[in-house]
Amino acid sequence: MYPLLLGRFDSLFVVWGAAVLCGMVLAFMLASRDGHDPDRAFLAVVLIAFVFVLGTKIHFWWANRDLVQQAGGMTHLLLYGFHFPGGIVLTVVAAPLLLRAVGLQPFAFFDSIAPAVGLAIAVARLGCFANGCCFGYVSHAPWALSFPVGSRAFAHHLEHGLVGSEATYSQPVLPLSLFFSIAALLIGVALWRWRPHRQFVGQLALGFVAMWSTSNVAIEYWRDPIMVPGSPHLWTLSLAIAALSVPALLLLSYRFRGRSMPLR
Repeated sequence: MYPLLLGRFDSLFVVWGAAVLCGMVLAFMLASRDGHDPDRAFLAVVLIAFVFVLGTKIHFWWANRDLVQQAGGMTHLLLYGFHFPGGIVLTVVAAPLLLRAVGLQPFAFFDSIAPAVGLAIAVARLGCFANGCCFGYVSHAPWALSFPVGSRAFAHHLEHGLVGSEATYSQPVLPLSLFFSIAALLIGVALWRWRPHRQFVGQLALGFVAMWSTSNVAIEYWRDPIMVPGSPHLWTLSLAIAALSVPALLLLSYRFRGRSMPLR
């Protein structure tokens, strides 16, 4: 709702910065609490944060190459555009190699920090809300919201004739960023409560990916498709991640039923 804080600071970057910082601090605390070497844990948290953000950028560029070029090329890419599914994919692929390189057991480490990742995403999505992006279809449901001049939603509606030049607010839309934030917070809480009941190493990490991708599939379905025209679309990649992670989680949980490997 407030793209600029105090009239000067881009709210998206302020909130994203706070999300990354809070997530890193909490992840470091959880990792240290679970017995991971503090120095290695700190380095690992920094590496994971970097890889995740890099993945969001790569996916945004891949899906919107023409848009990035028209909007200013690499400068626009560096400042704007974060696709969370790309961040998850690159983290799953690259982070285990980096964690092994610093002397940590990747799946055990991911289990420790999984709740912190949920919290960080929940906070980051509030930045999306403040920026008026990640919105859904025009809706007159009680939970639909209108965004003011300066927001991505307003600019999008003005460009496509959904509001006139004299308007000060967009049409009411589904506030998907809030839905994403609530889902991520609930996932973080669920993972925290799951910690004492872990059945195998990597279960919480896999549980995070499965729950996050499933909620993403449900929420992305309602995104205005004109807003994200590129391919692979956010919904498509989320569906692919869910199709791999959910069966894997169910099969492994069944395989190790009755076991208990609490983190503490």
